[in-house]
Amino acid sequence: MAKGKNFAQSLGSKKLTTLIPSQKQKVKEEEEIIIPAPVVEKKKKANTTVTTFRVKDDLLFAIKAVAFWERKKIQDVFNDAMENYLETLPPATLAKAKEEFERRNT
Repeated sequence: MAKGKNFAQSLGSKKLTTLIPSQKQKVKEEEEIIIPAPVVEKKKKANTTVTTFRVKDDLLFAIKAVAFWERKKIQDVFNDAMENYLETLPPATLAKAKEEFERRNT
């Protein structure tokens, strides 16, 4: 291909001016196509900690099965289970346990 060749004028016997838009047409088309992108709100991530602990095999299997079945992450199923358990505790008991744990581990 030759450098600097203007293909908008012609190529052999075929005129390409109808196939290649002029600069004015390009600008006009681009202005018409501009569509504002929808605003996507980012989810706020809760603070997490990586830790290690032992889980009974049957409980882990059940958590994995529920995560698979509900198309969730294992972490989300585990968090839901822990939140449900903590909601069953009396608020005063949970507050006292947190306070005592913090006092002894600082």
